[in-house]
Amino acid sequence: MRGRKIAIIGAGSSAIDLAAPMHAAGVDVHVVARRERILFHEKLRLRAAQRHLGPSPGWFMRERIAGLPPHLGAALQEPLVKGNQISVRFTQQHAKAGELLIDHVIAATGYRVDLQRLALLDSALRNRIRSVAETPVLNRNFESSVKGLYFVGLVSANSFGPLTRFAYGAGFTATYIMPALTSAK
Repeated sequence: MRGRKIAIIGAGSSAIDLAAPMHAAGVDVHVVARRERILFHEKLRLRAAQRHLGPSPGWFMRERIAGLPPHLGAALQEPLVKGNQISVRFTQQHAKAGELLIDHVIAATGYRVDLQRLALLDSALRNRIRSVAETPVLNRNFESSVKGLYFVGLVSANSFGPLTRFAYGAGFTATYIMPALTSAK
């Protein structure tokens, strides 16, 4: 990847966690985001971890992306293919226009849960799932209102809290879902 030019769309944890090692490896990385600054969780993370965690990189990533040129406060326009590259065009505050000719684009923009968009589930089944704010309402074992249908990860955050969005929450999830699954035989 050294010598390549890459745009990463987004300024949260996924975007910065990808940008930092690429930058360290000599890739010409550009972070393009609507935000006007990158929010690093430091002291706030200690307090907020008890209640919620937003899409921000950890404090330890700040120095790892030093020197990386962020393009913040950006509104993306339609990307165009120009030869073997992609034109990532955007405007910033005060109508300042920008364009990057990029070899690869990575969308690290996050994901909003919406049960009705889960096409892998039949629409009749999706309609049977009790939900709040487009997310399933889950019992203490991560089971939905449809017996035998469980949801974990990001989809479970509204029922169990933000830590279940991340791999860190997998241990908690396993302690509740495994007994339910093993006794369901």
